[in-house]
Amino acid sequence: MSMPTGTFVHALGHNWLGQVDIAVQTILLAVVFVILGFRLWSRRRLHISLQGNDWFIVVATIVMLGRYVVELLLILLCGMGLHADEVNRTGGSEAFVRFKKLTYIGELLWVTVLGLTQLSILHYYLCRFQQPLMMRLIYVTIGLCSTLWIASLLATAFICTPSRKVWLASLEGDCGSRNKLHTGCALSGLILNIFILLLPLPVIRNMQLAWSRKVSLASIYVLGLVRPDQDRVVPHPRRFNLWVYSRLSFVQCRDSTGYNCCMSTGAGTGESEDQRDNRMHIDSSDSKVRSCHK
Repeated sequence: MSMPTGTFVHALGHNWLGQVDIAVQTILLAVVFVILGFRLWSRRRLHISLQGNDWFIVVATIVMLGRYVVELLLILLCGMGLHADEVNRTGGSEAFVRFKKLTYIGELLWVTVLGLTQLSILHYYLCRFQQPLMMRLIYVTIGLCSTLWIASLLATAFICTPSRKVWLASLEGDCGSRNKLHTGCALSGLILNIFILLLPLPVIRNMQLAWSRKVSLASIYVLGLVRPDQDRVVPHPRRFNLWVYSRLSFVQCRDSTGYNCCMSTGAGTGESEDQRDNRMHIDSSDSKVRSCHK
């Protein structure tokens, strides 16, 4: 059987970076779908309709699936992980153009995943924590996250004028600094993510629970702090790669769906939904709570 020309399917056997990338991303994506399935199942079991935070994370997972497809195309069509010389011999300059175009699409999808995940977590907080100060902080954080999402999306989409100059360097026009863009977005996202994950801790501290349960509950929320916050691109002197460590665009969504699902089922606390609401002093007659659990 003849090997496909212009693609790198035949080179996957010795493209070990590509193999590891596919394996890790496939495993993490499967974990995301399993946790999301448990989350949706818990909603049905508790006879609770899907909330806004559920829909945010469902859409984020679909967008992640699109980014997973982009990652596969980068490896199979562009030779990501192979030596640049081999890529040039097999695919020519067209392979590098495809690589830049797909990377551009992947970055837009990644920014969208981050924004939707942050909004999902914050909407969950709105449904759970009704203290006035807490709600004001949540609304401010929603505004900051939404602003960062839109700004990052627009800055990524229009980093070059015209946009096609991102993958066609010969076109006339100007491009901004991608390093500055990525650094700015990464630092801003890191600060907001840490703030989001620490927001509920003062409320948990004041809850009428045993310290062992407080620690368990707090651990669910700060679980996301154990993972790196930004994809890392590690250049190789001769390799044509965009090597992503640790999160590979899926871990943040995995964390948020995981602890949101655990909270919705009462995992880690041993309390029922009503008991937990009482501990947090949530007024069941409040219209906002009812709107979250129609």
